[in-house]
Amino acid sequence: MVFAAATLAIAAPRARADTTDEEIERLRQTTINVIQLLVQSGILTQEKADALLREARKQAADAIAEQQKAESRVVRVPYVPETVRSEIKQELHQEVVAQAKEEGWAQPNAIPDWAKRINIRGDLRLRHQAAYQSPDNAAYISVQDTNAGNGLQLLNTTQDMVADKLRARLALDLKIADEVTGGLQITTGTTTNPVSTNQTLGNTFNKYSIVLDQAWVQYKPSSWLGFTGGRMPNPWLSTDLIWAADLSFEGLIATLRAPLDTETQAFLVLGGFPLERLDCSLATQVNTCSRNKTLWAGQAGIDYGLAGGAQLRLGFAYYNFQNIAGELITDPAATTSDFRTRIPKFAQKGNTLFNVAPAGSNPLLGLASDFRVAAATVRLDIPDFSGVYLSLQGEYVRNLGYDADQIQSRTQGGALGPGFNTDIRPRTKGYNLGLTFGTKEIEKAYDWQVTGNYKVVERDAVVDGFNDPDFHLGGTDAKGWILGASLGIARNTWLRLRWLTSDAIDGPPLAIDVLQFDFNVRF
Repeated sequence: MVFAAATLAIAAPRARADTTDEEIERLRQTTINVIQLLVQSGILTQEKADALLREARKQAADAIAEQQKAESRVVRVPYVPETVRSEIKQELHQEVVAQAKEEGWAQPNAIPDWAKRINIRGDLRLRHQAAYQSPDNAAYISVQDTNAGNGLQLLNTTQDMVADKLRARLALDLKIADEVTGGLQITTGTTTNPVSTNQTLGNTFNKYSIVLDQAWVQYKPSSWLGFTGGRMPNPWLSTDLIWAADLSFEGLIATLRAPLDTETQAFLVLGGFPLERLDCSLATQVNTCSRNKTLWAGQAGIDYGLAGGAQLRLGFAYYNFQNIAGELITDPAATTSDFRTRIPKFAQKGNTLFNVAPAGSNPLLGLASDFRVAAATVRLDIPDFSGVYLSLQGEYVRNLGYDADQIQSRTQGGALGPGFNTDIRPRTKGYNLGLTFGTKEIEKAYDWQVTGNYKVVERDAVVDGFNDPDFHLGGTDAKGWILGASLGIARNTWLRLRWLTSDAIDGPPLAIDVLQFDFNVRF
């Protein structure tokens, strides 16, 4: 009984949370006094009393330790007013909803799976262009207008021309499966000019044409092999010396890539592209089947990864145009459809031509030369050259298909160079040297970029219907400079100014300077 009282007295401070310190102290003193009284009365010896107190203190200490251990596991939550709890709840709800919308799980199945595999992008360009032509320029044939069958037509080569143009493009990037991708693109432009997507303003407020510019699919069964078919972007490492920037290719290509080491990769691109499929569905048209026009091409190259993230690309290409040269029409029973098979469907100016039509008919101009073009292209990109992006580009081309004797035989001595030039000695080479520095991509205000090119393209170096339509107002037999500067004025919005100055190489005089001022947006 006494032992229990002593234990209770010493352990009591932790036994009840509502016991005051004064009550605990009074209980402890009372217990000690009782024990001392028992010793004085002879009921307990002093030794037993001391042992009793030691045991009571030990049990009290054990009880306190157990109590502290239990309290360490208790989480004490401070009181939060209802108004504060409401504000916290509202803020948390807003954050969760915002995150859900951003990550696409706000509402299950709210966004269809197919929509997640489509990326939409586009751009818009407004251009003011002025072409300044020397009054001393010679007369040049308009190949396109002459081949429309309305007699010999001439280009305006002496009067300045000013125009405002618009270009709009909208593209869809498609991810169909892990190994299957594709793309669609619609643009402004026409179905008669493959190298431009511009629409000239000033059509009595009439609406513009929208055309399907690209529609392609790629199957890539492995990391090193891919097949692309349809109407696709330019697959070649090249400059606009051969292929215009807005030109799309239609056909089929195979692409092989093989890593040589961690920083070097070799590539090979092979392709076939129908240029013109001729109608031979009738018995009277069977001879036209053999004159289908096709481009067979291949390019081998290497991508080198250099120090600091720089990259060097080398490409060697061969472009073989089949049945592209004209052919004299000697059959008096030839039809208009036969005439059309002997002339280019689109041409700018510069290539050596001859009249394929029989005497007494309106002239129709065909290409005098075959075109088998070899090209070497190099590009060096340095992401950080003294704090700016720097890119160097170079390309050299030569037409191996030019044969003067064959041309004399094909044309029966009637070949004609640009601008009624009767000197048709081989002019089959071209080169383009370019420099770009500043910001790699114009993405925000005050991003900037400066470009410079020097270009030489002899009259039969490349097919004049497929190269840059801005330099020399398109075509070949031209040399000169292109200087440009771009400045960002807002997010994905920039201005560009270009000056293109050119002269004929060895044809009759033709000096053309072009000034372009562009306002561009991208989304």
